[in-house]
Parts: sequence; structure tokens; C-alpha cells
Amino acid sequence: MFKWLHHLFNPHCEFCRLERECKNCDMMREELAKERAEKMAVLNRLLETTIKPNEVIHEPPEGLKPIQIGRKHTPWDVRRAELEAQHKIKVEKVESQVGDIERLEKELGVSNG
Repeated sequence: MFKWLHHLFNPHCEFCRLERECKNCDMMREELAKERAEKMAVLNRLLETTIKPNEVIHEPPEGLKPIQIGRKHTPWDVRRAELEAQHKIKVEKVESQVGDIERLEKELGVSNG
């Protein structure tokens, strides 16, 4: 009843300070409990809509390919074989172009030199 009077004469009273802090703690606990309940409700709703209990996804939808995350280590022997195969394909393309040019030169009667 006379708390305001007590506070007026004793503004830094230890008991009043503790009482104010406890009220703040209680308010914070209530807010925290409310936030946790809302978070759980949102999480449950999200899980209900995205994953059905018996639904298993075996393949990605059409048009989507899985992507590789991170770096895949390739042994040097495998990488060298890939590079050699790519080089062989490039050489074959160049040789076929040279062969076409030589054939056209023969047909047109153009000399190389």
C-alpha cells in the first residue's frame, strides 16, 4: 500500500531491486515460453506439409539433376586417362579437317607449295 512511499525514501533498497528483477525474469520466462510454443507450431506445420510419413522419394523430378557439392577427388591415373581421351578426340578432329582440306585441294587442283 505504501510501496511508493518506501521507494521514495529508499530508492536503492535491495529488496525492492530484487522484486523488480524477479518481475522482469517472470515476464521474460513467459515471453520465452510463448516464443518456443510458436516456433514448435511453425516447425510442426512445416514438417507436416513437406514430408508425409510414408512418402519416400526415390528419384528427383524430371529435368532436375543432382548436383555435386564440394570437390570430388579424382586419382591422377583416372584424370590422366580422361585428358588423354580428350586430346585424342581433338587430334582426330584436326586430322579430319586436314584430310578434308587436302581432298578439296586435290579436287580443285591447287598445289601446296
